[in-house]
Formats: sequence, structure tokens, C-alpha cells
Amino acid sequence: MQPLAVAKILKHFVQRDNYDMVLLGKQAIDDDYNQTAQMLAGLLGWPQATFLSKLEVGADKTVKATREVDGGLQTVLLLSDIMLILFGIAEHEASSSFFMRS
Repeated sequence: MQPLAVAKILKHFVQRDNYDMVLLGKQAIDDDYNQTAQMLAGLLGWPQATFLSKLEVGADKTVKATREVDGGLQTVLLLSDIMLILFGIAEHEASSSFFMRS
């Protein structure tokens, strides 16, 4: 399946089940596109954080994400519905998806 088709399917479930956060792997092992997560964030109108190396979720549902950027690491604080693309947090989970609901 193409990344846009997958993103549209995921959008349906995220909206239907009222998820607050979606965690997706950086890329699939079969096609290596690295596009689905960004397309899903765009379709949902959600901010996104990509290439994460560390993730902390607070009791108030704020998310502190450390991401890899040129020249080092950047830490960002995300306050609303979010889309996160994992990279290097847990290699065995990098290709799976995770949805969180309040």
C-alpha cells in the first residue's frame, strides 16, 4: 500500500477512537518511504515531532521530546494532540504503531 492510503486508514481509526497521541516508527522495512507518519499528521492537522531519541509524558499529558537534528539534539515541549515519529528509542518497536487515548 502507498503511504497516503495507509495514512488515510490510520486517520479513520484515530478520529473514530478519539486518540490524543500517535506514535509511529520512522520507516517501514518493506518500502522505506518514511512518509506515512508525516502524511497522517498533516491529514489530522496535528503537530509532529520526528526522529525522537527520548520521550517523556507528564501527568498533565504534556510531552517532552528529544529529537536528533543536524549538529546534536533538540528538546521540544508538545502541549496538544500530537504525532510522534520514533527513531532509536526501542529498535524492536520502531516499526510498530502506538495510540494513546485519554
